Amino acid sequence: MKDYTIEMVEATLKLDETISPARRKKFLQFLAGDPGPAPVQDGNGRSPLIFSRAETGKTLGGKTPRWVDMLCRKGLLVKFVPRGNKRSIGITAASLHRFIEGN
Repeated sequence: MKDYTIEMVEATLKLDETISPARRKKFLQFLAGDPGPAPVQDGNGRSPLIFSRAETGKTLGGKTPRWVDMLCRKGLLVKFVPRGNKRSIGITAASLHRFIEGN
């Protein structure tokens, strides 16, 4: 993509006050071909879709599962509840990545 095209898109995004500067930056990085941060991987080299509360706590710097639950109550992390169940089985990877990135 040519530089002037990216500059034009950036100027257009700056005019839209509903788009945060962080989101605008991510969008422009995507257009420029920057892959962004590498996803967290498990021991098998795969990116899990659901993290246990303990794994989430370790990822966030050695926090306890209780602290992770507090983040869920505040709406900063999202628990995954399988269809037909009443209890969650872990934290969604998407919400964990959003929390780590600060969005």
